[in-house]
Amino acid sequence: MESLVDTLRELVAHVGEVVDQVHREGIVAAASDHDQAVALELLGRLGRRVDSVAIEVVSEVAARSESVVREERLTARLGCRSVNELVQRTTRLGPQTVGRLERAARATRRGRSVFSGELAPAVLPAMRDALLDGEVGLDGVLAVAEPLSSLVSGVSREALL
Repeated sequence: MESLVDTLRELVAHVGEVVDQVHREGIVAAASDHDQAVALELLGRLGRRVDSVAIEVVSEVAARSESVVREERLTARLGCRSVNELVQRTTRLGPQTVGRLERAARATRRGRSVFSGELAPAVLPAMRDALLDGEVGLDGVLAVAEPLSSLVSGVSREALL
């Protein structure tokens, strides 16, 4: 099994080759109207899938940075004060975008039981499933999660779901 980093390096290289080919050969301008529309649909799908991995990695980074002992936090070990700072430094995204990734991660993250170590359901499990399936991306998760987050204290879990 390849590591996460190896898999993503291969993906970045492949996407880089495709992007270079698109720009070098001028195939965007030469594409038919139908192909332009299909290209947009495929790029949307690609973006949503990439969003799902980014959100999952941010979620895991957050989980590894929750220790009460500062030296045990992933963020501290990498010289950062917060998850937001670490993600900004590594991705070169702005603080607002990183904040959006963090909020989506909180809504779709599966925690672990302190006692059994078993994975617990996400706060919004259906949104997590839709994210992992590529049906929604960052915008879609937040469009649902943010309004629902204001209801958490006022309604039952069943009503929220």
